[in-house]
Amino acid sequence: MKALAARWAVPEWSRGWSSSVGYKALVAGSGLLSAGWCALHVLGNAAAFSGPAALDGYAAWLRQGAGVPLWGLRSALLGVFGLHVTLPLHLWRRARAARPTPYRVTSSTATPVASRLLRWGGVLLGVFIVFHVLHINYGWLHPSFVRGRVYENLLAAFASPLVVSVYLLGSLLVAVHLAHGLGAAAASLGWRAPGALSRRLALALGAAIGLGFAAAPLAMALGVLR
Repeated sequence: MKALAARWAVPEWSRGWSSSVGYKALVAGSGLLSAGWCALHVLGNAAAFSGPAALDGYAAWLRQGAGVPLWGLRSALLGVFGLHVTLPLHLWRRARAARPTPYRVTSSTATPVASRLLRWGGVLLGVFIVFHVLHINYGWLHPSFVRGRVYENLLAAFASPLVVSVYLLGSLLVAVHLAHGLGAAAASLGWRAPGALSRRLALALGAAIGLGFAAAPLAMALGVLR
């Protein structure tokens, strides 16, 4: 019986990943992969400034799986995003279970503003990503959607101040999420302790990617792109 139990025991090397430290490392790793995808996506979106043919060609390349089987690419992205969403929930539940009685006195200065915003900002960001995928790829809430005509679809969508506001809010949420997450990722992975330099670098990268996402909606709304 002992031999059977030992045979099916959790391997020693895998126990670290199921700890809180391991979960935080996985959250950080999946976050860095997501940030990399965001940076590549911003570079792809820049094709809008080269005209309809460039942007529509980039979108067609993405639909073909960017040289990788489409189902494989989508599965990998869903897996990365799934880890990044579900593991923080497990960490939150563990923290709640470890201290079921809340502190009598709390200090708002103990938790940075970005940290407090990250929790609910992440939920809003997830909602925005779902909306973005349905809106751009399937024409949800887009009355003049034409499949494959991405540039014209965006021009029509960003003629609405409400849609532009939603995308600008989404870009802001991306910037805030990355500015906090990139700064914490190095510490979670054990690369270096949080410092002023890493926080400034994370803030700069988050702001750059957020501005990159906001560039095309603003340019189309203001008539720079026609």
